[in-house]
Amino acid sequence: MLTRSLAGPAAIREHLAERKALFSAQRFHEVAYHHAPDMTFMTFRVSETVRATGEQREQRGVESYTFRNGRLATKDVYRKPIMV
Repeated sequence: MLTRSLAGPAAIREHLAERKALFSAQRFHEVAYHHAPDMTFMTFRVSETVRATGEQREQRGVESYTFRNGRLATKDVYRKPIMV
């Protein structure tokens, strides 16, 4: 399991650049948002192509967002590979 915490704009930019280098294609679909008073969840399916090998991957995932003082406080991402 890979666990990683990002703090601040520079760390987030670096993470996004790493993901862009890893995948030649990445498409989110079956996206649904679920809202609660202080938390939002997004469920999704993602199709990815690994740039180095051409491997096709499918995953299901959940993202959770919490808010404080009208601003994003936390974002957690959970993914699980699926067979198609």
